[in-house]
Amino acid sequence: MKNIVILIHKKRNDIEEFFNVFPSCYIYADQEIAEENSYIRKIEHSGKSTRNVIGNGIRQISEDLPGYHIILVNETAGLEDIKKIAQETEKGEEIIIAKSSSYNEISKKKKLGIKIITRLFNLVHKQKANNIMSNIQGIPADIVQHFLKLRGDTCTVLINQRFIIKDHNLKYSYMEIESDVLTDAPNRIGGYLKCIFIICYVFIKFMISSISAFVLDYSLALAGYVYWSPFIANALSNLHVQLPGFLTDVEILSIGIARLISSIYNYIFNKKVVFAADKNVAKLSTACKYFTLVLIILVFNTIILKLATTLIGIPFAIAKVMADIIMYFVSFSVQRDLVFKKRNK
Repeated sequence: MKNIVILIHKKRNDIEEFFNVFPSCYIYADQEIAEENSYIRKIEHSGKSTRNVIGNGIRQISEDLPGYHIILVNETAGLEDIKKIAQETEKGEEIIIAKSSSYNEISKKKKLGIKIITRLFNLVHKQKANNIMSNIQGIPADIVQHFLKLRGDTCTVLINQRFIIKDHNLKYSYMEIESDVLTDAPNRIGGYLKCIFIICYVFIKFMISSISAFVLDYSLALAGYVYWSPFIANALSNLHVQLPGFLTDVEILSIGIARLISSIYNYIFNKKVVFAADKNVAKLSTACKYFTLVLIILVFNTIILKLATTLIGIPFAIAKVMADIIMYFVSFSVQRDLVFKKRNK
């Protein structure tokens, strides 16, 4: 194997055997492992903690050995499994993620935690990951550049690797291995809560954006319904021009003006904050899709509102909330899957 670097981010008992299996490969490890084995290159600034070993290691390898493929290894992966991953990664076609059907050495609590975290990730981000805590991964040389900003402890880094793969639409495939333990899942409940927060962070920001936009929209609609919309409707009706009926309808004017202002705010918030990591989306195209969605939702929102107030007799303030809740789920799905969807490179 050529142009392969083994990055060991957890202490192992078989370090001596690595050079027998990988005689032509460079091996990097943290300070503690490197001090015990003079032929292993030390990851600078790693200290004796596993925190940020992966991130610092990838950055150092990219500087020391540009053009090399990187294999991430923890303390439990078998040497033959690592060799299989390295051989496949050497082809340079896609990221290789190991998977195993054997969890014999993992407690039931960890198994449950892995399933919950993985399913949550798949649900929130519309993915089909097998196990987002996989501890063996092969990163081809041409793709290493995307992983240079990785930081944090092992669990954080492994989850963020999945975000990088998703956000940059990187190709990857799973490889079945024989190792029993194939996870770097947290040992405590706090670790799982941290993983859940990382996975749901984008969704939390989207919720904040949507709620704040709703409050702005609702406030402006009520204020307009009481104050400025009647004056605007009256002024337009006094013009010596035949205008469509919706231009002199107080309810339609109220929700139309409010929705225009809140939509501009919501678009800027989502573009700059919620989906700030995406640098590969055309601004004009995204804006056109977003405001087309706004227009469609406004039409259906108005229809629902008019039916609720006219036919059923629900007060405007309550009908407004009902209509917005119904259309919120439509807006979320379309924005996630169409408006702010990352483009393939």
